[in-house]
Amino acid sequence: MSFKDALKSRAAESGHVTIQMEQKPAAEKAETKTAFTGALQARKVDTAKKEDPTQISTTFETGAVPVWSFSTLKDYEACPYRVYLAKIEKKPQKDSDAASRGTAMHDMAENWVRVGGELPAELSKFTAKFEWLREQFIDGKVQMEENWGIRKDWSPCEWNDPELWGRGKLDVFVRESETSALIIDHKSGRKYGNELKHSDQGISYALHAFHRYPELEHFSINFWYLDKGEEMPRSFTRRQLGVLLPRYHKRAMELTTAQNFLPKPNASNCNWCAYGNGKFGTGDCPYAS
Repeated sequence: MSFKDALKSRAAESGHVTIQMEQKPAAEKAETKTAFTGALQARKVDTAKKEDPTQISTTFETGAVPVWSFSTLKDYEACPYRVYLAKIEKKPQKDSDAASRGTAMHDMAENWVRVGGELPAELSKFTAKFEWLREQFIDGKVQMEENWGIRKDWSPCEWNDPELWGRGKLDVFVRESETSALIIDHKSGRKYGNELKHSDQGISYALHAFHRYPELEHFSINFWYLDKGEEMPRSFTRRQLGVLLPRYHKRAMELTTAQNFLPKPNASNCNWCAYGNGKFGTGDCPYAS
């Protein structure tokens, strides 16, 4: 007795009913399989069109703030009304002592790399690294404080380009090899508590380099915390940045197409806001808590 017949016999003995399924002709089976495969393929193509995460929109109309930078983007995400006061109302801001000192240290660093001489005490915790950086500058491998712009499709342009959509200003860009580059950002403040914000800033700079230098495959970013002598290195491949691009693009789109700039008052935002009632604010914001 075959295995199939044995199963039937046991089913009969137990009182279960067996049903003989009708067998479809081979031609009909093939036709059904082909139709099913075609339906799956069509659905796959349709889904790809709707959900392709690598696509970015370039046909949108910009709004009241048509150009973004990293700092403006972070301000908008913290409180849109802050950007309204700064970019649309053009309210002046106070220069805090910390901001002024940070600007002065950036100027020191750039001037020393270009000219040399005695290294300022404020930069002394990075003596070896600044000496290396000056050597790279002499060899023609370093760009500093250049104004990098992008259009909606992230193609590089100047800041005065009529299609300018985004701005970036890198402290230092070092061309390490034909396929790799290093971006350095000088910080006078602390590393602790700022890791996420600064990492986000590094991605912004790397995405600028990604499009400005299509031959690059490796992008290193390092933050030099000049007061503390600390560093925070990050690195990305071209493939990784390609994955990160659509999300960053969407964030910038939300800012540059915004029509409403609603306030988000809270203790943290308002205390550090340039227009709040805190130590560094002008008091121009009527919503400040």
